[in-house]
Parts: sequence; C-alpha cells; structure tokens
Amino acid sequence: MSGISKICSTKAQQALAELLDSDGNIVIVSGGLTSGMYSSELADDAEITLPTGKAGWGFVQFGDNEQYGDFTFSSAGVVTLGNVSASFVNTDTDGNACVYDAGSGIVIKNRLGSSKTVRYNINYS
Repeated sequence: MSGISKICSTKAQQALAELLDSDGNIVIVSGGLTSGMYSSELADDAEITLPTGKAGWGFVQFGDNEQYGDFTFSSAGVVTLGNVSASFVNTDTDGNACVYDAGSGIVIKNRLGSSKTVRYNINYS
C-alpha cells in the first residue's frame, strides 16, 4: 500500500469511527436531524425506547425478514404505520412485532414469542 493510500485509509477509518456509537451502530447528526442504523438481539417482551418528544420516521425488521414495517411518529407519540407485514402493529399486542406510543416515548417491542434480531433505521428531530 502506498503512503497516500495508507493516509486515505486511516482518514476513512477515523471518519467512520466518529459515526459509531458505543455499541458500534452508525449514528449521524446533520442539520438537527438524527439518523441511526441499529441492530440488537431483543428477547420476547423486551423493548427499545426511542427519544421522547421527537417527530420522525423509521423502518424495523424482526428476525430474518419475519416481520417488518415502516412507520412515522409525531412528537406527541402518534405512530402511523405504512407498509407492514401481517403481524406488525402499532399497539402492545402479544404475537406481534410492535411499534407504539408507550407514554414515555415510542417503543419497538418484540412480542413474537422468542428472541429476535431487530434491525432498525430511525430518523428524527
């Protein structure tokens, strides 16, 4: 590798490192918009709570494309579903992939009966 290639490679690694949170997920903040791409193992009945008082949109996939959906959310916590699979709901309902207003923020919850890898992309301001 030439000297210039090493410099470019090092700069690219530094730039990427600045985009990663402590769990290795990519998070970008630009012009007041926060965008993040995350992946985590979520046990049955476990949940992820998004920041409160924010408006935005997102996409979530549970398992190996088992359940999925896109959605929008208001700063007041109203969740509106877009294109979703059969067992993807905006309420806390057993047997489903759930994205809903929990009163303390928007929640992504696994109610599918077993642990799932959950991949999600969230954009909010």
